[in-house]
Amino acid sequence: MQRYLVFFSYIGTRFRGAQVQLPPGPRLEPYEDRSTVQGMFNLALCHFRSANTPVFVLSSRTDSGVHALSSSGHVDLAHPYHEEGRVFRPARLLRELNRYFDKTATEISVQRVLCVPETFHARFSAVSRAYLFRLGVVRAEAWPPDADRTACADP
Repeated sequence: MQRYLVFFSYIGTRFRGAQVQLPPGPRLEPYEDRSTVQGMFNLALCHFRSANTPVFVLSSRTDSGVHALSSSGHVDLAHPYHEEGRVFRPARLLRELNRYFDKTATEISVQRVLCVPETFHARFSAVSRAYLFRLGVVRAEAWPPDADRTACADP
């Protein structure tokens, strides 16, 4: 089995966040959550027909509607012929993941895929993280004339 580190970006408008969010009650498969970035990666990775069930592990989480310029995660994949020493080529993973996201109109773009040691963990092996917050500010003249501006004012 080979571990892969995946660098990606996404437009988070339609996602409920990065991490799979399953409802309480009977445990559902993580593949059933199409509304998260992690869930979409899990679905895409199933198309490789690996000998194991792939589970994408994120390096960090984001809230609903948040975009990511550069994020990462890892996944373990066993090639169907892994007993013969075969592994998936990183270039193929990159190409096929992007093809899947394009076909499903999912706003995720994979930039890079690397083979890493099985001891590597996307979240715990990270040396640093950087966050950039951008906020939209509405000009006063952009408000509709009948809008109640006091509804958004500080108490």
